[in-house]
Amino acid sequence: MNARLTKYLLPLLAAVALVFSVYHVVRSQQTAPKPPPPVEPPRTPFGHTVAGAGIVEAETENISIGSALPGVVLDVYVPVEKVGQRVEAGDKLFLVDTRALLALLKYQQANLAAAKAQLELNEATLRLAKVTNSRFKNLSKENSGAVSEMQLDQYKAQEDQAEANIDLARAAIGQAEAQIGQTKTDIDRSLVRAPVEGKVLQVNVRPGEYVGTPPSQALIVLGSVHNLNVRVDIDENDIPRAYSYFKAGVRAFASPRGDPSKKFPLRFERVEPYVIPKKSLTGDNTERVDTRVLQVIYQVDRDEPGLFVGMQVDVFLDTADGEKTDSTEKPAAPTEKEKS
Repeated sequence: MNARLTKYLLPLLAAVALVFSVYHVVRSQQTAPKPPPPVEPPRTPFGHTVAGAGIVEAETENISIGSALPGVVLDVYVPVEKVGQRVEAGDKLFLVDTRALLALLKYQQANLAAAKAQLELNEATLRLAKVTNSRFKNLSKENSGAVSEMQLDQYKAQEDQAEANIDLARAAIGQAEAQIGQTKTDIDRSLVRAPVEGKVLQVNVRPGEYVGTPPSQALIVLGSVHNLNVRVDIDENDIPRAYSYFKAGVRAFASPRGDPSKKFPLRFERVEPYVIPKKSLTGDNTERVDTRVLQVIYQVDRDEPGLFVGMQVDVFLDTADGEKTDSTEKPAAPTEKEKS
């Protein structure tokens, strides 16, 4: 019985193991299907198009607020928890330490008061010198021997000296007033205000921090967001076939990163006619960092609640009309020279 079991069971087990091995090998050699991308790549809605990477920015561009004077920040009037609030032109943003300037202002005001007192003293001295000089002149006329010529010259010199001292005092007053004006200007510059009406987009300064000139980063970023702009980088290789389409009336659409199904129209604003090195990188493995780009500014054609300043978008420019025109253009009529 054992011999018969060994004779048939072992070959059967070997055959099963062989079948399992072949199945495992064949299964492991099969190529697994590629998983779908987490987000569908953007697709152009046009038949002929020029594409570019864009970044959303404020209508006034993103204004990086700095400090005119270095120093420790005493107060921030738009703290982090109020980022996104609207400010009017001239609203206070933050204050740099003014204690040293206020002390200097008091010192200069005291100098001004002293200069004015000195002027009054010199004016009194001049009046006295004029009276004395006049009396001795009259006395000399009445009695020629009563006053010598030397004494008359001395009294005249005292009068001239008093007039010169008055001029010096007035100059000192002007200098003191100029110094006070300069210090008041510095005190006013210590209070940083909003240059335009807009929305606070970012705050990077806190009370107690030291700020320099220029600061290491934008202390506050703000801009007018009544309308949003899109700054599009057009690759230098696409400029020759795309520059003629940078004008009003040519259709353009943009799709936000992560949602290519959403498309919003753009309206042409202007071209910045200076080709610069590309700074806004998309992260594509094939992207070259030494590429130069032409920046074209478009305005978002309608209110898009899902757009935020700083977002990257994919922009597509419609060049279908131009392609059709090029393909259907009739050849030029031969010249007289060619006919001959």
